[in-house]
Amino acid sequence: MKTNRRDFIKSAALASTGIATGAMASCDGNQDNNSKSTAPHEISHKEYKQKFNMSGYAAPKLNVVRVGYIGIGGRGLGSVRRMRLIEGVEIRALCDILDERVQLGQKALEEMGMPLDMDVYDAAAWSSVVPLSEWSVANFSSPVRFPDYTCGSYKTNLPVDIEMLKGGGNTGIKSISGV
Repeated sequence: MKTNRRDFIKSAALASTGIATGAMASCDGNQDNNSKSTAPHEISHKEYKQKFNMSGYAAPKLNVVRVGYIGIGGRGLGSVRRMRLIEGVEIRALCDILDERVQLGQKALEEMGMPLDMDVYDAAAWSSVVPLSEWSVANFSSPVRFPDYTCGSYKTNLPVDIEMLKGGGNTGIKSISGV
């Protein structure tokens, strides 16, 4: 008997469908009483109760969100430009060891008519910029692997992070301070 390609493909498809259907028929869920279940919810006999769920949680509304930048770098300047467009945001301070980064940030704020409370060029002077209790958010925008003398060092970020959290504020950092 001579078979052409078309007939071969039809036969192969029909055989594959039969094999797949037969394999799926064994997965119908009807099991004997002697067989053991493999469903995780049937295997586990331990009951778990949810303690707390953050779903639907909303922080209290702030009429004004006060932001301070510690280490502007390249990403921070873009963030300053975006933040100034959001209604209800005040940028309270810019801190960086590079004068030109702070000046570019000031220029971006002046274009929108937002006065800057204070600018600092010393990495260690973050605590004197504006009292952290007056900030809603501290934003760290300097590279992670900068040397210790810059605003981006963990020695600088960690104390600010801790003070902000103690005061009820938030921090925006690229990496966790504890790492």
